[in-house]
Amino acid sequence: MARGLRLKASRDLSGFTPEAQRIFRAMKRYGLIVADNGSGHTSAAHTTTRWNNGVLNPAFGALKASDFEVVALGAPAADRTTAGVPSAPTGLRIVN
Repeated sequence: MARGLRLKASRDLSGFTPEAQRIFRAMKRYGLIVADNGSGHTSAAHTTTRWNNGVLNPAFGALKASDFEVVALGAPAADRTTAGVPSAPTGLRIVN
């Protein structure tokens, strides 16, 4: 089973800009996928010109490993097929 991280619900976000707060709230709710590439604690995301890295980089730099909790990823047993493979999701909606 894969592992992931989730920003702890107790992490105070009030000192961050509204842009960073939106991202961090998503990290609290949905978590992050962990990839071990052999380096220290770093984060990466898809880049876009709509993001202000001058605001986001210091915000991400303010987070510590202790601000996260480890969570197990994967479909619950009830949602798996007989072969143990997660069933296809249903009812998804993509919003731009």
